[in-house]
Parts: sequence; structure tokens; C-alpha cells
Amino acid sequence: MRTNRILRLVLVALFVTLGLLTQDSGRVARAEPVPAASDKPRMVGVSPLGTIDRRQVFQVLVNQRTGEAKAFGYFMYIHGLEENDLYLDNSRKHESKAFVTLYIQGRITRMHRNGRLLVFQLQSKSVISFNATPDGDFSDPESFKHGVPIATGDENGSFTYDPETGDGTGDVRLRQTGVGDGPFEFKGELIQFGEVGNHDVSWRGKALRYNPFGWTRLFCTATTVQAAPAPPSDGL
Repeated sequence: MRTNRILRLVLVALFVTLGLLTQDSGRVARAEPVPAASDKPRMVGVSPLGTIDRRQVFQVLVNQRTGEAKAFGYFMYIHGLEENDLYLDNSRKHESKAFVTLYIQGRITRMHRNGRLLVFQLQSKSVISFNATPDGDFSDPESFKHGVPIATGDENGSFTYDPETGDGTGDVRLRQTGVGDGPFEFKGELIQFGEVGNHDVSWRGKALRYNPFGWTRLFCTATTVQAAPAPPSDGL
């Protein structure tokens, strides 16, 4: 009798255990699948050799007396992204709404006159930033450094300025040297801005103010062209 009672207790315990296991298994089977997040970013700002990969709007400040030069502004075109997506609320063509901004700090390495024209040679370093809460303001150049750095570069260029007409033009060889803090999330997607490689930048502008003894300010637009195939991104 005692043996039968022990056997019955063992069977009950076994059935209870099986029931619990079945419940747990059922819960696991019904769990919603979690999609795996891709850790491979999509690259933008790089295009086939000889084609336009970026367009910028910016202002230039040049000081002939101190030799300082700087440029600051925003991107109105980046190859691989929709143009309207570059602005908060699709408010195009406004520096205070642009997500991707540019800040360049440089020095005049040489200056000479060619007739009435002033010709400058410059060396600069550039930083491109992504600001999720845009606040660019041309009256505050430092505002274009806000956000997360997403690309860095070295620039060597020339700048020709006509004091009589206020017209300025420039040509720059840009060498992208890195991707700043790395890929960033943009509209739910992981993005990488360019990679190490060369670009040619051509710009033109009009003087807002000319001061031969202080800061000359110009309003400019630029076109950037892919100048050389970039190496594989895993080389960064």
C-alpha cells in the first residue's frame, strides 16, 4: 500500500512538472520575433568618380591683416539622401533648419595681387557635423559646430577676390581624413558620411562686407565632386 501511495505521488509530481514545462514552452513559442539590428551603416556623400556628391551654402570670413580665414554653413545636397530630408520639417534652404553643417578653420599662406584682383592661398581643416536639433545662425559661426562630428578633412585651396565688384571664386582640394565620431542615426537609419578620399570643391560668392584691414565676409555656394575612388571603408 505504501509503495502504491509513493508511486501515485511521484506520478502526480511528474504530471505537474510536465504541465509547467508545457506552459513555459508555449510562452516561448508565442513570443514575437525581435528583428536583428544591422550594424552596417549606409554610406552617403560619395558618388562615382567625376560626379557631384555634395553641395553647400556657406559664408566666408577672411582677415587680410591677421591671416585668419573661416567658412561655415550647411549642406543642401548630399549624394544618397533626399534633399528635403536634410532639413527639419522639410523647411528647405534655411541654415537654422539644416541637419548637416560645415565649419572650416584656416590660414592664409600666401597673398598677392593680379591686377585689381586679390589672390589668396589657404590651408584649412574642416569638420562636418550632424545636429539633430538644428540651430545654425550665420551671425554666430560657432553654431555650425554644434552637434556630433561626422567627418573631418584637410583642405588646400585658392581664393580670388575682386574688391571692385565683390565677386569671389575658389577652388579647393579636399582630403577627407576621417568620419568623426563614426556612423550616426538619421531618420531611423544608420548612416556614414563619406570615407577617406579626395574631393574637388568649386565655389563662388559675393561680398557682404569688404574690409582690407579686418574681416571681409562673403556669401557663397559650392559644388563638391568626387575626385578619386575612396579606399574600402574598413580601412578607416
